[in-house]
Amino acid sequence: MRLVRTLPEGAKVPTVRALMRQFGVSQLLVSQALLLLRERGYLSAHVGRGTFVTACAANLPVLWVCGTDVYHGQISSFWGHCFSEAEVLFRERGVAIDPVWLSNFRPHDCAPYLDRMVLDQYRGFVFLGCAPEHPLLKRVRDGGKPFVRLTYEGPDAHEVAGNREQMLATAMARCRDLGHRTLTILAPDDCGFWNLVWAVAPSHGLRVSEASHKNTLWARDAKRAGYETAKRLFAERSLKGAILITDEVLAAGATRAMLECCTTEQLNALHVIVTCAMQEMAPFGLPLDFVVFDVKDVVLEALNILRRQWERAPGPDRHAFSFRLVLSKDAARVAAEHMARGSEALETAGK
Repeated sequence: MRLVRTLPEGAKVPTVRALMRQFGVSQLLVSQALLLLRERGYLSAHVGRGTFVTACAANLPVLWVCGTDVYHGQISSFWGHCFSEAEVLFRERGVAIDPVWLSNFRPHDCAPYLDRMVLDQYRGFVFLGCAPEHPLLKRVRDGGKPFVRLTYEGPDAHEVAGNREQMLATAMARCRDLGHRTLTILAPDDCGFWNLVWAVAPSHGLRVSEASHKNTLWARDAKRAGYETAKRLFAERSLKGAILITDEVLAAGATRAMLECCTTEQLNALHVIVTCAMQEMAPFGLPLDFVVFDVKDVVLEALNILRRQWERAPGPDRHAFSFRLVLSKDAARVAAEHMARGSEALETAGK
């Protein structure tokens, strides 16, 4: 595959003996590699003329790896939206992507992709919802392959990450402007996140009440956790004032519990803010403010980081995407406009 990466399309491949010297390997290994590349369509052999490159590295796809789990098909629609957006944007820029679901919880599923020859079939890798210890992520990183990871952690090298401090500051400023002095936060049990909460809250004059749950990437469990946490808060008479929910699946469960438990007067006294991707500003049955980011911006930055690795060009190999506030009165309109633009892009790409 190094031949495919270094030679332009139509170039003649060096002889077997020259390749043996160039790569320091045996004749058998070179012959096997050339045969494999011919079988996969990257090389073509012509009697009396030699072997030629038929597909350059620019034609290799990017492997799009999703590490979140699926339980009976239940998963946050964010992951599907993110891939749909990426498929359109990458294709418009001449890059094909192959999707694969390799769960963080089932590392043995990664085994077929850990082989070097399989890895060489891809021009780069995008990891979405993959933990740092994900087997394929570790293999790609250790092998020096071009990759980018989309995450809420970091940002570290080769990562596009949410600026969680800015997200919190946006939500807390909204609470302060509405006159609230306490804020209840429903979020996963992530010590790094909560340390950030305790650091940011004092500057906004807020007292924070923690309502965390065990971190999970299973949508079914996250929705149930949001439901059960909100019911517990209601039973403890703590479900009041300003509430920040840091995930749209948590919000789906929590708002269901609020609608079940609270009277109209109690609901009107609540002020709920949900952080999510712009595509996820779905109605939850309550007037909600949203602190959102745009998936398109995240996907484009991921592609930019990959391009810089392909071209060995200078520039940042990490990026922190920003959030903005969308008020409840504007949420339905903004979400509808955004989804309409996304549908138009998908229709255009399909023609």
